[in-house]
Amino acid sequence: MTLDDIKREFASQVKLRGFDDKYIDKAEEKEIIQLAIAKGISFESARSSLQQVCEQQGYQLESGVMKEAKNLLEVHAEQLGLISGTAEEINITVKGRQAAERAKSIFKAGQSV
Repeated sequence: MTLDDIKREFASQVKLRGFDDKYIDKAEEKEIIQLAIAKGISFESARSSLQQVCEQQGYQLESGVMKEAKNLLEVHAEQLGLISGTAEEINITVKGRQAAERAKSIFKAGQSV
């Protein structure tokens, strides 16, 4: 199976799983990637392909939203002098779709925390 075949399958899976909210949570992301791995595609290629498909189709991956939220919070915390250091040294956990959606809306709107 080629990467193009995987991307077509991912597009179907993404539409099926995210039809109501255009959001793919981590469990759904893992399941979709496992489908590709079972067909001989490497993890890195599968994850990259899934990210591309979601971006093209206008869907959000929870892992991407969380990464954006973490980066945004880190930048604001550094600007406020609350922390210093790298992202690896900071452990921020945000749970639930509402928190992820709020973080996404703050990030897109460029609001400060």
